[in-house]
Amino acid sequence: MKFCSQSFVALLLTSGSVDGASSVRQGNRKVEADSIAESLRYLQEQEEQEQDEPSLIESQFGPNPYANHDDPFQLVLQGEFSLLNVFVPPLTLSEPRADFCNFSFQSQKLDPSQTPFYVDLIGQSQHCLEHGFSVPFEKAAEECRAYDSKPSSKTHSMTPKGFIFHEPKAGASLLSNAIAVASPDTTRVISHSQAISNVLDACGNNNNPECDREHQIQLLKDVVYLLGRTRDPQETQMYITLDPKATVHLDLWKQAFPEVPWMFVYRDPDTILQKVMNTHEKRMCLKNRRNPTKGLEEFVRTQSVTLQELEDEEVCSALVGTYLQKAVEQYEKESAAPSEQQVARLVNYDEELLTKEGLHNVLQFLNIHVDQDEEAQTRIEIQRQKKSNAGSEWKGESSSSNTIRQSVIQANKKYVHVLHAKATESQQT
Repeated sequence: MKFCSQSFVALLLTSGSVDGASSVRQGNRKVEADSIAESLRYLQEQEEQEQDEPSLIESQFGPNPYANHDDPFQLVLQGEFSLLNVFVPPLTLSEPRADFCNFSFQSQKLDPSQTPFYVDLIGQSQHCLEHGFSVPFEKAAEECRAYDSKPSSKTHSMTPKGFIFHEPKAGASLLSNAIAVASPDTTRVISHSQAISNVLDACGNNNNPECDREHQIQLLKDVVYLLGRTRDPQETQMYITLDPKATVHLDLWKQAFPEVPWMFVYRDPDTILQKVMNTHEKRMCLKNRRNPTKGLEEFVRTQSVTLQELEDEEVCSALVGTYLQKAVEQYEKESAAPSEQQVARLVNYDEELLTKEGLHNVLQFLNIHVDQDEEAQTRIEIQRQKKSNAGSEWKGESSSSNTIRQSVIQANKKYVHVLHAKATESQQT
């Protein structure tokens, strides 16, 4: 503003209106001089006012409530800041960093259908994305463990009680929301954490030998530990719902958490694929044509074709088939164990999650028992009657999802129908 005011004054002083050689009378000169002085005072006032105001960039952020903290990492140790994300250098896994910020799980406890995913909770925070804190990830995990182990510590990390893997659009959010409200005071559900996805994807899609798998497993354990940290002594149960693509890393999860129960939610394949093709999921799955997820290329080679040769519906069908095949193979491997030792379950959405009794049976596998708790049953039923990711009343599938295109059916005949039948048979036996 100072440059502008100086330029404006120079323009006035060099104009004909104040030229001593002009024929304008002395009285007019005085009036014009007064006008110049008034304009200059106005410009100076404007300049002072702008100096007192924050910049445009500064105005986009609220005041930092943590500005007076000498060591922001203490906010992490004390559990006031929670894990936001983890950034892992691909393949090398060297010096990963973690972002922490302040956000609450309270809205999830009240109505998880309003904030079904981890990113929704973060989005509700007033200060999370504005005033976060970045720190070396492995240092954070190590120091948080040491801090939590102190007898005087008011923080602890919840051991995971169950993992939910699923196909896209298979209704896993309904199950997650039911878990969240079964015992909201004691339970936290982590759904689709980007931090977990970044660790799982860090070694690439092709089992790169340069990547240290033991290091990756430890990073996964560290992420889960930090996600489970809480200052609430009542919170003791943590369940994690994964992104669908995490299913291809089931073997990694089993190495990291061999005794934790897990389940895979699947659904009528034609309904799933049609829903994918009708939504933004289509764009996400088609990225796999050029950058295929782990196992996808091998899966389509069974048809002696490449991903580039497939139609859009076939690419997305093959991706769902990759997830389903991985889940069925892992389930069949574990189902040979005695029933009391089994920690794996396949869940058919259409047959189990759409009824009150079926949903309660699935929850029992995760050691969530609500048969004698009428209030819990009511909370679960309210969630079952809602759209699991919108909060509004669920009125059944839309007409667009009910109308299955022939191209969808043909694609699934190639890649999913046989696997779906195998999953149903394996589950029943």
